[in-house]
Amino acid sequence: MSVQTNVDQTGLATPNPVADITSELHDISARAVGHGGFSEIYTGTWRSPEGEIKVAIKVIRALPMPKESGKLPRSLRREIAVLRELVHPNINNLYGLCVGMGSAPSLVSPWCENRDINTYLQLKADDPKAEDIKLKLFQDVLTGLHFLHEHQIIHGDIKGANVLISDEGVARLCDFGLSRILAENSQYITHTDTNGTTRWMAPELLAEGARATYLSDMWACGCLLIEIWSGSKPYPTFRSDQQVIMALNREEKPAHPSSFPDFIWSLIDRCCDFEPEIRPTPSNLMALIVFQRIIDNPGDQSLWTES
Repeated sequence: MSVQTNVDQTGLATPNPVADITSELHDISARAVGHGGFSEIYTGTWRSPEGEIKVAIKVIRALPMPKESGKLPRSLRREIAVLRELVHPNINNLYGLCVGMGSAPSLVSPWCENRDINTYLQLKADDPKAEDIKLKLFQDVLTGLHFLHEHQIIHGDIKGANVLISDEGVARLCDFGLSRILAENSQYITHTDTNGTTRWMAPELLAEGARATYLSDMWACGCLLIEIWSGSKPYPTFRSDQQVIMALNREEKPAHPSSFPDFIWSLIDRCCDFEPEIRPTPSNLMALIVFQRIIDNPGDQSLWTES
């Protein structure tokens, strides 16, 4: 079965069942090329209606499915189907499912040769426009997050490892919503190390039973900007996540590096406010960034189309 959608550049695709594209995949890597808290990543090629496309195949670590079904539970498949319907330049779209690589169907999405934002920015470290590249990529993230929030989807796990860079140098959010979906289906999913997510976690999520919100996504955006600008994780002087948790309980914000421009720190400071209601929205920050980039690049007329 091939993926059939009816979309403009952004929006919701025509609702379809989650496509099983297993038979259209080939040249799958023999070994995982990456690992996450709940999955291994393989590469492959998808024989799509538009031609051959290199893809990432996310093999979810799962307990054996019930013998009579051999499938993900209906609720989980329904949630994944909703994610597949989302189409936007700043999110990494879901093409479909692949069966047979694990006890649960695997998620197939575009492969980004540039990998994540941290890897990409290391390659751009000596670029004379490095600072504007960082701002533009963060603006991309906010644009994607604005789209998700407009469609009532909380990302729940914003961090550098979940921001991929397309071949065109555009930032794309990935794994949006999966943290909640997998947590709610934890009887089927096996988790490993959280891979440092605690360092991006809003303080209100420390409360028992707390769930991610649009506002906790904004705290994580502030931590992501620290990561983008410094190349280091938030709270870099703390060796363990437990130390970070203690700092959050003391209402201790991430430290302000003296090397950060005032404008960048002002964005971080707005996001990392211990009063969630005071945090900005993605569109608030997008407007500030576009204005700052216009000031920094007065001759770039293309920026006016983004304002």
